[in-house]
Amino acid sequence: MSRFHSTHGEAVQAREITEELQEGTLRHVDGSLAKLVYLSSCRDCNSGRYRHDGLTIRFSEPDVHEALARCHRELFAEMIVTPLAAWVGELRSYFTRTDAESLTVWKELRPYQIVVPLGTTTLAAALFESNMKIALKVLGLE
Repeated sequence: MSRFHSTHGEAVQAREITEELQEGTLRHVDGSLAKLVYLSSCRDCNSGRYRHDGLTIRFSEPDVHEALARCHRELFAEMIVTPLAAWVGELRSYFTRTDAESLTVWKELRPYQIVVPLGTTTLAAALFESNMKIALKVLGLE
């Protein structure tokens, strides 16, 4: 098999995994922040490997890991360039859809810190955290 054919096949499979993730899972999750929280919950905190039982039925674990990691990085990159007003809306919407206890947990544990994908620059992570803290303050939640 030629290298081109192998690379083309890998690209097609990566696209299939991403489409299935988008259509089967992420379309049911409202908002970019909620999607980031979901994707980070698919990542094992010790190994950094992403897992998704539904996708590994059809695709290999390494391919699923790569697709989820890429999707997480892309969504994070979109989020950090989002205007602050949209962050406020994302947070308002997120906490409207969760139970009242979630806000208390967020204040104590600051889980938004683990939403940052692996390999993110220090500057991008700091920008994300800063925007999150400002949005929380605007909403009177911090």
